[in-house]
Amino acid sequence: MISGVCAFPRSWSSVVLVLGCLLGTKAVAQNSNNPSYAEDFRLLRYALETAHPSLYRFHTPAEFEDAFDSLGALITPDTKGDQFFRYASFIMSMVEEGHSDVGISEKLEFWAIGQPLFPFQVWVGEDQMLATSTEYSGYDAYVGQEIVTINGRTIRQINHALTQATSGRSGSKNLQGQLSMLSLADNFAQSYFLFLDTARSFEVQFRDPATGALLTDSVSGITRANPHSYPYLPEPKKPPVTSEFNLEEGTAYLRIDSFAWWVINYSRRKYARDFRDFFRRVEQEQIAHVIIDVRNNRGGEELIWTDLVGYLTNEPFKIYNSLKTRTTDLSLVEDLPQVQLPNYWEPELYEATDSGYFKQEDEILGTFAPQKKYRFTGNVYVLGNGRSWSAASSFLGFMKTNQLGTLIGQESGGALGYVDGRKRLTFTLPRSQSIVSFPLWSMQLPYTSGDPDRGVLPDLEVTPTFDDLLSGRDVELETVHELIRQMPKAE
Repeated sequence: MISGVCAFPRSWSSVVLVLGCLLGTKAVAQNSNNPSYAEDFRLLRYALETAHPSLYRFHTPAEFEDAFDSLGALITPDTKGDQFFRYASFIMSMVEEGHSDVGISEKLEFWAIGQPLFPFQVWVGEDQMLATSTEYSGYDAYVGQEIVTINGRTIRQINHALTQATSGRSGSKNLQGQLSMLSLADNFAQSYFLFLDTARSFEVQFRDPATGALLTDSVSGITRANPHSYPYLPEPKKPPVTSEFNLEEGTAYLRIDSFAWWVINYSRRKYARDFRDFFRRVEQEQIAHVIIDVRNNRGGEELIWTDLVGYLTNEPFKIYNSLKTRTTDLSLVEDLPQVQLPNYWEPELYEATDSGYFKQEDEILGTFAPQKKYRFTGNVYVLGNGRSWSAASSFLGFMKTNQLGTLIGQESGGALGYVDGRKRLTFTLPRSQSIVSFPLWSMQLPYTSGDPDRGVLPDLEVTPTFDDLLSGRDVELETVHELIRQMPKAE
């Protein structure tokens, strides 16, 4: 069990000391046969160094070599499955790319979700945490309380440790994607157990948000009655596109829960139909204000939102400046265990440069035309948050860069300047049975200002209070309607 507080400097000459703090959690007893994980680690290293398109975006080859060598030296015949998972996850955290992942094996997940875990589901901010629910009625009094410390660690220290230890971050300065994921179901409790501390009891300091009074209590971990898989991600809603019209206010609301048509069996043609029908009615009803909501949209295919953007611009547009890959020779990775590779690769369409192979022709590199009918020229408001990931984040970035609407909410969970995705390499590490998956393409987004390593920042930041979170109040949408009410009425 870890004692004290972990500090996580990115000083790779001392990576063993950093990992000694992070990875000191008690090992998993169910892996008593002690398989060797050295080959798994070698395969992970080989795949990343051979094929990941943005491996060295934030850390140099020397830093990765130091981390690989230091961690590799820790793997012995006595290494357990949970220890290896932490080593592999730490390596993937260095990539700092939200689509790159080492998945937990079924065996390790089954063991972990059956353990007594931190007894609260929580909302997680960068330096704040709110207990939102618990399965144990004896702790109901603490629901709605702010959590200040857990076992002597501040929330900022805990979150810093977890975000440095796990994959999912998009950009070196953007933690919103990871923090929003920790806020889902039992993801925080499971992450705390897997990556930070296997404690079964917790000394928690609570603060009453209403009075500011502090109270410290010892609470016991609880085994979940209906545990979720790890990490838990809610299924997108069906249908993914819904709308509401308020003719008295002159507003039309369009919510898009997902751009991942393959997940919800909803074709690009259906999305295009929904967008056309929406803007046709907007024109018929002479709507003055359109609200587009991509909060909690985990992304999908960006070509879907090009159909939407076509109703909001009069000019042809591009969605990417460039597309690159690390290698055009997929035979280098075709022998990885249980490997899955893209069906169509077209190596002849790439041009070799000192910084990678850049594709010269592809549908996503083309120029898109505005829609011929039902183009909207009124006021556009776009809602986004930390769970606006991948294609949803790039949509927010496009809208902001091209000044096509007012962005309201919180920083997105993706990066402003780039997104990796589409073509993927997936394989299974034979001993740990962890599934490794990462993109083979890296695309540069056409931003014109702002920090590319941050998420897309809103024009008007609106953050729910603890009371808003507990009551389910939609303060972002309320803000939009208040802005509309304050606008001068048309003559």
